[in-house]
Amino acid sequence: TEADSVTDAGALTVTGTTDLDTSTANGAIVLDNNTHSLNTFTADAGTGAIDIDETDALDLGDVTTSALTVTTGGAVSGSGTLTVSGTTDIDSSAGNADITLNTNTHSLSTLVVDSGTGDVDIDETDGLTLEVTGAGDVTVDSVGALTLNAGSMANLTVTEADS
Repeated sequence: TEADSVTDAGALTVTGTTDLDTSTANGAIVLDNNTHSLNTFTADAGTGAIDIDETDALDLGDVTTSALTVTTGGAVSGSGTLTVSGTTDIDSSAGNADITLNTNTHSLSTLVVDSGTGDVDIDETDGLTLEVTGAGDVTVDSVGALTLNAGSMANLTVTEADS
């Protein structure tokens, strides 16, 4: 069902898929006051922002938003397509866990990642501005232009970037 906005008042544990829709009202989805266990997360917030704190690993299904902030204690994967018009900020550094968004082609404008020593693997359909706060190996497959901001990583591999 659809809501104007979604906020949390307690910790959520979902063993299947969490699917939230605030797109008609362009409302925010804020699940950051408690540490949640959401398994797979899908959402359409229209131009509303999404902020998630997750205890363990998190699988991102189809997500549409203007800004996405994800903080996890485990790995972040992407079984769906991420469409984010503004900044996507993913932090899995607490668990030094991998960020793997290479199963579908995403449309991210600006991506900020911190995986500690975990690896980062991203597929992107358009141009991308990438900032790596910390990571092991970073692999980016970008069809459009790639802009690299300051970053700290073990190795960087870029394929198919226009410039």
